[in-house]
Amino acid sequence: MESFELSAFIKDTVFAAIILLAALIVGAVLHRAVNRLQQTKDVPSVVVTPLRMFLRYGLIAVTFLLILGAYRVDIGNFWTFLSAVLGLIAIGFVAVWSMLSNLSATLLIIIFKPFRVGEQIELLGDNIRGRVADLSLMFTVIEDENGNLTNVPNNLFFQKSSRRILNPATPAPGATATPDHSKANLEGVQTKGFDRQK
Repeated sequence: MESFELSAFIKDTVFAAIILLAALIVGAVLHRAVNRLQQTKDVPSVVVTPLRMFLRYGLIAVTFLLILGAYRVDIGNFWTFLSAVLGLIAIGFVAVWSMLSNLSATLLIIIFKPFRVGEQIELLGDNIRGRVADLSLMFTVIEDENGNLTNVPNNLFFQKSSRRILNPATPAPGATATPDHSKANLEGVQTKGFDRQK
């Protein structure tokens, strides 16, 4: 009887070791995939850091549960508790849908790149135009020509049209040229008028 229990324990340990090895391999693959995503897609660290933490701790939790299952530990009550917690989290996410909307919009902006940090853009209909100074999980910071910073929610770029300004020196459509009333220009006009009177 003791030899049977010992052999069963050895089998469970070997199975748990296989699970742990598989988890290490999956973790290395995920780490490499996130690094490649950051390099190829220019994903900012404000997105990469939470993604890495989510993948790391999620993998640790799943590995821990699988190892408990390998040793035949009853985890039925734990799954019930986990399901209840996930349900509460889902309800909370519904309550803060605007935040989720901004988060998903940030991921879409990073993937499809309608604009990049440092480029000049214009949000049509809202009179917002300037250089993209920063991109966070919630807002895109736009700096206008006077140095003022405007925080634009990221989901707004999927509700309205935006324009990338490839030639910042070109005025916006419909804009009129501002007359030059500088002192040097006025002196030149006065001098020309005086010469004509002569």
